Amino acid sequence: MKIFIYEHFSCGGGGRHNPLSVEGGAILRAVMRSLAEVPGVEPFTIERHDGQFDRALAMCDGALIVAPETDGILANLTVRLVASGKLNLGCGVEAVRAAGDKLAFSRLMKAGGIPHPVTVRAGGRFDPSEFFTGAWVLKPAEGAGAEGVIIHRKPLKVDVLVGPHVAQEFVAGEPMSLSIVSGGGWLEILSVNRQRFCGDGTTYDGGEITGEEPDVVLRELAGRINNAIPGLLGYWGVDFVMTPAGPVIIEVNPRLTTSFCGLVEALNPTPGAFIMAALDGNGPPAIATRRATFFTKAGETRAI
Repeated sequence: MKIFIYEHFSCGGGGRHNPLSVEGGAILRAVMRSLAEVPGVEPFTIERHDGQFDRALAMCDGALIVAPETDGILANLTVRLVASGKLNLGCGVEAVRAAGDKLAFSRLMKAGGIPHPVTVRAGGRFDPSEFFTGAWVLKPAEGAGAEGVIIHRKPLKVDVLVGPHVAQEFVAGEPMSLSIVSGGGWLEILSVNRQRFCGDGTTYDGGEITGEEPDVVLRELAGRINNAIPGLLGYWGVDFVMTPAGPVIIEVNPRLTTSFCGLVEALNPTPGAFIMAALDGNGPPAIATRRATFFTKAGETRAI
């Protein structure tokens, strides 16, 4: 089966010198390697976005798209994939749109009774003291990862003049994530990960695959998220903060994330085997080993 792997930044969709192309390139190499290890799968990619994307869709049996939710990029590319009639190895358009819109996502979490910080629209002369008593976070209403995120330590008025934003309660605790594959009526947490941030606490710098078996709380929470967001299929991630009271969900990433680079080294069988199993409706393979592995956003890895 020929599988087209498209990573937006390293394939030229974000411009030739976009700084995210380094991180994107690491993800692309990891998924190409992982899928190549699955019997019967032939992954391929492209060097430039213009003109090559649609030609690659015409050549493949299915495709896996890795792109930011910002400006509807991932949703629009997914629409083109679905319209081509080829198999989609990633999340459906409805999941991409719901996860990419932070206000819509917040409403879904609230409706599902899933722990999530208070989230409100922010614009103009914004007074956070109407909603928060302490630290809070300003972030773009649509976007991926920690891009454009600012932590404010006090609820003082600010001017929000550029683009739609949301304000969110700051949640203190350990930043974590889950790497998940679902499909065919099953869901498997491949790994529980620690995230690493540097600078002011908003610059993502990789993390580690912990090697820990996900506990019943995390398994139950992942299932509730899966039920709350239609179209979560294939590989997706959950960012959360572990607090003394338990996990608080920050966002869902309806696509591959940088943790995949560490997961390729940590997991046996390879994570690509789970993605293909979700596609064909079979149950997931049994996890033989899950090793603690450090990874950077440039794709460097080492055993812990």
